Amino acid sequence: MRLDLSKLPDDIRFIATETLLRKLFRVLRLKGPIPVQPADDRQRFRLFVIIDEAKILGLGGGDRDRSDNILNELITEARKFGLGMVLASQMSDHFSEEVRANAATWLVLKPMDMKEAKRNAPNVSVDPQDLLQLAGRGDGYYRDRPSSRARRIQVTSLSALERAVAEPVTSKD
Repeated sequence: MRLDLSKLPDDIRFIATETLLRKLFRVLRLKGPIPVQPADDRQRFRLFVIIDEAKILGLGGGDRDRSDNILNELITEARKFGLGMVLASQMSDHFSEEVRANAATWLVLKPMDMKEAKRNAPNVSVDPQDLLQLAGRGDGYYRDRPSSRARRIQVTSLSALERAVAEPVTSKD
């Protein structure tokens, strides 16, 4: 299910999103915790929530570092009930220290300036200058928790993939 709240003012978007997330978290808690040693991702995850422009939740309730901030609650407590989260924002400062410390995976695209490159570089274990040299348009570094080093990747938009699939394949035979 996709909810597009972009037409709402930021304060209403915050209230609607926080309310929905708290209700989802309550439902997951009522189901009980996932197994301590899940056999696979089917046992590990009951629900994924993807939030673009997550700064609205990180900063919308006032102090991003408050323990009752919805992102802080979810990132620290909801994992044991099977919630997976993907949070997207233009700047890492939109997230609290708690959220950044608990993130299992990082995808960093070209930063706006050296200041942001210096903030993001430790998250993917690369030099800030490497981030500034990214080409943009999906060029970035990806690092997950088990990896000590980031991998350079190219993110392709869904529309580009759809065009590639829609193009007829021709044979030279």
